[in-house]
Amino acid sequence: MKSIKAILAALLISATAVIPAHAQFGGLGGMLGGGKPAAGGDVGTQVADFLKRSVVLSVLASNSLAKINAAFDNEEALARRRKEQEELSKITDPQEKQARAAKIYESERAESEKLAKSADLQDRMKNLDADKKKRIGEALFNFSIGALQAPALLQSGQNIMQGVGANPLNIAKVIPIKDALPLLGKVGSDAGTTIATFVKVAQGADISVPQAKADSKPSEETL
Repeated sequence: MKSIKAILAALLISATAVIPAHAQFGGLGGMLGGGKPAAGGDVGTQVADFLKRSVVLSVLASNSLAKINAAFDNEEALARRRKEQEELSKITDPQEKQARAAKIYESERAESEKLAKSADLQDRMKNLDADKKKRIGEALFNFSIGALQAPALLQSGQNIMQGVGANPLNIAKVIPIKDALPLLGKVGSDAGTTIATFVKVAQGADISVPQAKADSKPSEETL
């Protein structure tokens, strides 16, 4: 059986592994309030608050990718996506919802990366109807909001995990944070790669992409 110290070390290594994605935002996390370690307080409450915010961001990011991909769907693929989003919306347990959102994100991420590399993507976007163009613009706007929020939340989660070093009995309580951090890192990374490509192509196809801020209110339209 692993010692408590070894378990803590493993969790912190896992948390630190996503720091490069946070670093690319040039310290934005600190500006948004995530730059200082969590001090004292009940770890359980901190984890619950983190998970609540992480779930919202994870669902927002996965939905955004799904909405982009859905613009190019056939009827069968669109029906599958709508079913996934409906099932996700019905989950009430935060940890289960986080895990399901992460699974959907991985699937949508793989498809969106492939789509972003299509040589004819701009022509395909130009040929979409007005409603689908609007949805792509909203999806890119929503994803950008999540990407701007991710660094602070990522830092907050890492700080909470580091804080349990003073009380190893709290290690089990921070496992949900450890599980959530990788997706936050991916959102930050994807914002500068795949999503940046989509924004550039969308603008070339005369699709309006609203300017996002970290406190912007996301569009709530479904697929």
